[in-house]
Amino acid sequence: MVYNFEADAGTGGSYVQATGGQIVVTDAAYRSGSLNRNYTPGGAGEPFTGTVDDPYPDSPIISAEINVDAGRTPAILSAYASPRNTRFVIDAKTLQANLQFRDDGLLDGSLFIFDTAENVRSNGQGADWRVTDFNSDYFGTGPCTGNSVDPCFAGTGRWVIDEDTRPVPAPAAGLLGFGLIGLAGLVRRRRALASG
Repeated sequence: MVYNFEADAGTGGSYVQATGGQIVVTDAAYRSGSLNRNYTPGGAGEPFTGTVDDPYPDSPIISAEINVDAGRTPAILSAYASPRNTRFVIDAKTLQANLQFRDDGLLDGSLFIFDTAENVRSNGQGADWRVTDFNSDYFGTGPCTGNSVDPCFAGTGRWVIDEDTRPVPAPAAGLLGFGLIGLAGLVRRRRALASG
């Protein structure tokens, strides 16, 4: 299951502008309607369940990423985390997500990604998401750095489902039952015809 971040043009702060991103979750997580995970190094987050090579093998979140235009070279900076990837542990990344999967293909909730050099906070409901703070080691000093006390607003947008990845609903038990009853009746009829 894939959600893509569609940024609103021209809504960035004074320094940076969110340009896109992607959240990939398991089909099971999507079908459950929501997920709430806190993958933080140390005792504050979810218990470590795997190995360094596959730290959280059962994570309902495959990966999460938000891209930001820094307005200079390199133009696009990316905060990225994958709890099932070796780099997640080696780079001491953090991924906190509280997401509700809406029937209209949008997301509600919040997302925090702490990457090696970049981190980002965002939250919202449906078509109104805000990238409330973005920080990067790339900036060195001043706004949008890890030591800046002021949040670095990066704009607004929405998380939209990629319809090609939406899981096909499981057949209803009642329909399956009717199908089996019909099949059983067809088998009995054929047997009756064959013996008669």
